[in-house]
Amino acid sequence: MFWRPHHINFHRVAEEPVYVFTSIFAPTHLTKSVSHRWQWYNPKTESWEVTEDINFEITGGRGRGFRGYTYKSNLMEGQWKVKVITEEELVIGIVDFEVVNVSDSHPFKIIEKSF
Repeated sequence: MFWRPHHINFHRVAEEPVYVFTSIFAPTHLTKSVSHRWQWYNPKTESWEVTEDINFEITGGRGRGFRGYTYKSNLMEGQWKVKVITEEELVIGIVDFEVVNVSDSHPFKIIEKSF
């Protein structure tokens, strides 16, 4: 999609969890439930499969947004995306990445993307 010009390769050692951090603007006094919808692209069926919805609450009042994260372990290799969605199923944002399993640990680095 033209508004998401990024793609991240995540080199993962076996059993290492994968974290997705998000920041969501929330006006003062807003309290809302949002979810990270973890999806894996199944190359055999050529479709995205929802693996899990992880819910959390946001409360407004911060100028830089509410920050939250979710994580999963035991991810399969391949294409992943995490949709940030409201309880009404509206998509706020999408983080997409590819999990590549490696045998050696690499130093951690943080990649920050804004959308």
